[in-house]
Amino acid sequence: MSVAVFAGGSGEAGTNQERYDVVLNENICYGTARGLWTSLPGYENKPFALFTEGYLNSFKVKTLFLNLDLYKPEGVHEKRPLIVFIHGGSFYAGDKAEMAYSDFGNYFASHGFVVASINYRLGYELNADGYRSAAQRACVDARMALRFLAEHADEYYIDTDKVFLAGSSAGSITALTIAFSPQEEDYTESRYTILAVANMWGSMEDLSLLKNSKVSIISFHGDSDRLVPYDEGHPFAGYSLSKVVTAYSEVWMYGSAAIHREAERLGLRNKLCTFPGEDHSLNVDRGIYPNENHRVVRREMLAFFRDELSLH
Repeated sequence: MSVAVFAGGSGEAGTNQERYDVVLNENICYGTARGLWTSLPGYENKPFALFTEGYLNSFKVKTLFLNLDLYKPEGVHEKRPLIVFIHGGSFYAGDKAEMAYSDFGNYFASHGFVVASINYRLGYELNADGYRSAAQRACVDARMALRFLAEHADEYYIDTDKVFLAGSSAGSITALTIAFSPQEEDYTESRYTILAVANMWGSMEDLSLLKNSKVSIISFHGDSDRLVPYDEGHPFAGYSLSKVVTAYSEVWMYGSAAIHREAERLGLRNKLCTFPGEDHSLNVDRGIYPNENHRVVRREMLAFFRDELSLH
């Protein structure tokens, strides 16, 4: 549909839309599951530290509480569109409350959306089977969160016909997989309709999934990404780590440029936002602090989601 190139941020666009104060409800438990851990903050763009720190954690499987943070526009008592954010971190690290996700939550709730930022099960043995099992667990948990939110739609003022997914890196892999895979038929009492996905420097292993749905896509990606390919290739190809960790030598990823081409071929509403020369996690400085690119991403995402709502 369209391609945009950003050379380094153009600030916040003005808006005449009403803005809201935000109410935050932290650590709402949406379910339990057996796993290793659900939080390892601050490692999305530090591959060596990420896996080293992970190995310092116990690999003992245990029952985990799966939590989400919910951001709501204050004083709104009619149902609002929902955005679910899924953090990145190679299915090994990350946390729902890192600064970028907290900022996303406050920003979109102030514009009238209900926003959920979720934690999910993390960690795996470093081989291809372990990686794919972790990716599958992330999808299971994110679907559980969606069902929980749909079942509590009246309590949280959620319009289940207007759901958006947004993820970064591994979170985008999860969001795209869920959006373009059939919903579970066993959960008809908690149905929801996904209108669009915001894919932040994510990828897919199987582009044929895109034919399964008419979900719209907006993608953000740096064309010098060393972790997740901008077009296609092996993950972590820009690091020597990829030669050591066999989890990734057997994985072939189709990044945002490849997703855009296939979405165009299939006639999906989509937009690719390219950041020339930018690496992975382009929206944060030092892996933590939201930067000017972050403000561009949230502005473009808001405009895309609002346009999608106008079509329904």
